[in-house]
Parts: sequence; C-alpha cells; structure tokens
Amino acid sequence: MSKWIFKLIKNIFYRLRPLILFILCGLAFIVLMQMQYAHLALTPRNFFDTANRCFQAAQHHEQPIDHYQPASIHRTVYFYVNTHGHDQSTLPYWHEAVQGWNKTNVVTLQPTNDIAAATITLVPQSISLSQNTVGLTNTQSSLTTQQINGRYQYRNHNISQCELDLKKMKTYGYTKQEIVNVAEHELGHALGLKHSQAVRSVMGADNRFFNIQQTDADHLADIFSKTTPNHPVNQSISCHIAGS
Repeated sequence: MSKWIFKLIKNIFYRLRPLILFILCGLAFIVLMQMQYAHLALTPRNFFDTANRCFQAAQHHEQPIDHYQPASIHRTVYFYVNTHGHDQSTLPYWHEAVQGWNKTNVVTLQPTNDIAAATITLVPQSISLSQNTVGLTNTQSSLTTQQINGRYQYRNHNISQCELDLKKMKTYGYTKQEIVNVAEHELGHALGLKHSQAVRSVMGADNRFFNIQQTDADHLADIFSKTTPNHPVNQSISCHIAGS
C-alpha cells in the first residue's frame, strides 16, 4: 500500500514538475530584480510591489509618452543653471526633463541667467547622495522685498534646488531614459507635486520606468488652479529612492 502511494506521489510530482520549475524560476527572477534595482530590505509588501513594477516595465519600458491633453491652466516658471563648474554631467538629462514638462501644456519651464528671478535651481554636477537616494529636491519659502513707487513690498518666493546622483544611477544600471525620468521626478517636486501611489506615474517614490503621465500633468494643473505663482510652502526635502 505504501509503495503504491509513493508511486502515485512520484507520478504527480513528475507531471507537475514543469509548473513547479516555472514558479520557482519566476520567484527567483523577482528576488534578483529586487536585489539588483531596489537595494531595499525584502519585505512581503515591496516584494509584490517589485513584481508588479517588473511586469509593468516589461510592457512599457523605454516607451515614454509625449502627447498630452490640452490644459485649462498654464504657468511659466523660471529656472537657473550654474554652468560655471567643470562638471556638467547631469545637464543633458535636466535639458530633456525640462522639455518633458514643457510638453504637458500645463507649464513652461523657462531658463534665466538671473538667479534672483528663478524659482528652481538645477545642479549640473553629479552629487553624491546618501544611501539609496538618486535624486533630491530641497524646497523652501524665502521672504523678499521689492521697492515700488517708493514703497517696499514683501512677497514669499519659493526656491527649489534639484540634484541628481548620476554616478549612482549608472552603477545601478539606469538607462538614459530612466535617468531622464528621475530628473522629471525631481522637477515635479520643484513644481509642487508630491509622491504618487500610482504605479504608472513619474512621481512614484522609487519610479525609474515611467516618464510624465497624463495623471501627473492633471495633478500639476490642479495645484496651479489652487495656488498663486509665489504661494508660500513649508520647507521640505524630497528624496528619490533607487527604483525597483
């Protein structure tokens, strides 16, 4: 009787062996992707988040969208780039990220040589950021004065500085488009966007696969409709974690 049961189990295992091997290989692939790209502790939550992003990336990787719906509101925002240093390695990625946001019909990012007129400063050097951080935006509200008709007027002036750790991203195997996606993410913070929970959003906390989506453009338009150009903000630092 026991030999018959053993033989039955053996036959069942033999028939299911391809399926078992497929499942094991899939799990091994997800674990490797987690270790290679996320560089984060493996937990049940980010394990399945990583699996979801892997399958999303397989469908949409390197296929950025560049057509957006007309917007009901538009704003011009000035940015400054200090190009006096020798290291300007991140400048091409910032340039493409600026073009990306300008295509959304919601905002026009305009360069200026007057740092006092800019609300965004882009750092062209590759900055060594801490731990798993590959992008950083520091935003604060500054009180400035302006003399008009003999009277001083006070206004809040939002200032954001955006940085990229290009060397770390190249070490993690980011493609050119993925680095541009991170640059678009940091510019999104400078414009007022927070992290998004949506899988397909440039503002995902660890996004690297997706560029600016229509939902990101819609969220920015919603922010612009509720604020003035110099709307004060609390000081904040937004970090972009190495993407899974």
